[in-house]
Amino acid sequence: MDKRTVTEYIRLVMQERQLYITQRGRLATGSGLREGDLICVLHGCSHPVALRHVPKKNAYDVISTWYLEDWMDPWNTGAVNWKEDEAEEFALIL
Repeated sequence: MDKRTVTEYIRLVMQERQLYITQRGRLATGSGLREGDLICVLHGCSHPVALRHVPKKNAYDVISTWYLEDWMDPWNTGAVNWKEDEAEEFALIL
């Protein structure tokens, strides 16, 4: 892949996305994140999603999909890379 192709690919992938660093020092890309939002891998989703708690509705809104370093394999399928027994479970109560 030549330099121009790589630059164009990065531009396309990052369009309307920002670069973040998580509390654990991982790189993340996405849009619309606020402090307190959760980045989660929901069972059945191919990408991590950002969730924002909405107290008035006693619910969570899905903000956007994300790339999170060490959670995904961007060079092959782009799918989430984790083992079922490593997952943490939490309940979303509406």
